[in-house]
Amino acid sequence: MKNRYQNGRSHRHRGSGNIGPHLLLGAFILCLALFAAARLLIWNRGTQSGYDASAVDTSSVAVEVQDFIVPLSEEQMAGHTYDSVTRILCLGGNPWLNDTSDTGIASVIAQTHEHTETVVAAFPDSRVTSLSPTYDPSTQEGMDDIFNLFYVAYAIYTDDYAGLTNVSAVKEDPRYAQAVQTLKETDFDIIDVIAIAYDGIDYRTKAPVMNSDPDDISSYAGALKRAAELLTKRYPFIRVVFLSPTYERYVDEAGRELDPVETDLGNGEMPGYISSAFLSSSAAGISFVDNYSGSVNALNYRRFLDGPYRLNADGNREVARHFVKKILENDPAEYQPPAAQ
Repeated sequence: MKNRYQNGRSHRHRGSGNIGPHLLLGAFILCLALFAAARLLIWNRGTQSGYDASAVDTSSVAVEVQDFIVPLSEEQMAGHTYDSVTRILCLGGNPWLNDTSDTGIASVIAQTHEHTETVVAAFPDSRVTSLSPTYDPSTQEGMDDIFNLFYVAYAIYTDDYAGLTNVSAVKEDPRYAQAVQTLKETDFDIIDVIAIAYDGIDYRTKAPVMNSDPDDISSYAGALKRAAELLTKRYPFIRVVFLSPTYERYVDEAGRELDPVETDLGNGEMPGYISSAFLSSSAAGISFVDNYSGSVNALNYRRFLDGPYRLNADGNREVARHFVKKILENDPAEYQPPAAQ
């Protein structure tokens, strides 16, 4: 979000009307400064080159991916027994639910890595951000806050699923009740990884990125930070990972697809949400997997999206591959430029 500040005073000079050499010099310097500022503005803005990034093979292109991988410490792992199976609980929203077949993200993760099991407890159209700083069930939207990230994490933290159960009971979509039941039946003592994934729904619904209170759950940054802290405090031996949204397109009321890098819906462009998620994850000590730059990005999105923001089967595989490489195989070399010959 861009902020402009103006802080200046106007002075009127009274004199004889003759223009002295020092005034001519000052005018010349001012003209040079204005010229330089104009050239800088034009350079920053750039020009349309006609370059079609989607037509480029990006398999050999180095991109700047902001993965932040946090292994568990010996202290966190103390007292917990790890067996040969890696069990992953998938929390979040639509990315886990849009495809629950063998080509879905959770299924591909389990298929591509040996001795890995995934279980999905995600809520349709849920967000990272809560609608209000405190729970307000006076409206349907306020009641549905219970399915957003902080309240799901709080239910896990307290082992109390009554609120989720009550609200899911009035939802026609059976996936709400199924997710609650999955959480109730989960034995967290044998879970190794909690993987949290949402698409850009917070951006599309104009959720605040952050505010003056870093713990405010009605902001994207605050909700993620608070939820991560609850999960890691309750289960320090479980590795918590936030999978960032992928690149997507925003569709306006006229049906036009817009670039989220340049489209501010009121709380900033989409990269602001990605950056705040990175900062909140690192502040809470959890891993951050950057899908926005690494998996489905501005260069390759046409191959991996079905529509403006829903992943296709290839997109699911790409997100799953990135997760497996970074979290399950601890591969630091992914997306790095090739070594010089």
